[in-house]
Amino acid sequence: MSKALAERTKVVVRNLPPTLSREAFVSTVDKHAEGTYDWLAYYPGKVSLKRSMFSRAFLNFNSPEAVLDFKARFDGHMFVSSRGTQYRCSVEYAPFQKVPTAHP
Repeated sequence: MSKALAERTKVVVRNLPPTLSREAFVSTVDKHAEGTYDWLAYYPGKVSLKRSMFSRAFLNFNSPEAVLDFKARFDGHMFVSSRGTQYRCSVEYAPFQKVPTAHP
């Protein structure tokens, strides 16, 4: 494993239901990874008559090992919408590993 790959700690969770709330996502993630991540950004999807956009989330973990553990547990997790539609999420390394800093 290359050094750059071994240091990656930020992931993106894709293909989340468009109507999934941030609170529902966080409670589901905390069942698998509570205390192992230090930053989370959630972007809700959109539902329209023409096309729906999936929700997505970015998480930064405390260690590369925590990333691998989370991916093993959460990749392929099935979410079911209120209408019964199934969404299988995917966990991937985020294309950009930089985490935004909080500004006072």
